[in-house]
Amino acid sequence: MLDLFYQEDEELLSESQKMWLTRVNTVIDQNDDVKQMAKDLDKITELVLKEGNDADQYITIIAIEVTKETMDYWYNNYSEWERLLTGNNSKAWSWKEFGKEDAKGAIAGGIGGAISGGLAGAGLGALGGALGGSAANAVGQLTGWW
Repeated sequence: MLDLFYQEDEELLSESQKMWLTRVNTVIDQNDDVKQMAKDLDKITELVLKEGNDADQYITIIAIEVTKETMDYWYNNYSEWERLLTGNNSKAWSWKEFGKEDAKGAIAGGIGGAISGGLAGAGLGALGGALGGSAANAVGQLTGWW
């Protein structure tokens, strides 16, 4: 199971945030149907809004929304990227790994942005982090580096 946060960011997350992100990770791992995944992630969002405090909500909800969008994107587009980047080589790619890397990048960027710029910084940091996450994962999968 690939965690949704980098080890170096773990100390910056509250125990509650780690718990919510672990639930998000479980939903990803248990769903191959991206529409059902989104519904299950929406249920977590509802719980976070109901039970979480403000600090939990910012990072967790940013992570959930990025996860939903990136999982949908990679589910629907990974075959095209595979074709473009590998030609006729049939290498098994994982759309979920790409999505998880985007989510990890969003969480890391959100944490860094929140530390330096509050809520607005968290959103901008999450966006930048997400963009880099799947790009690095794609290189890793293509080259066999991980």
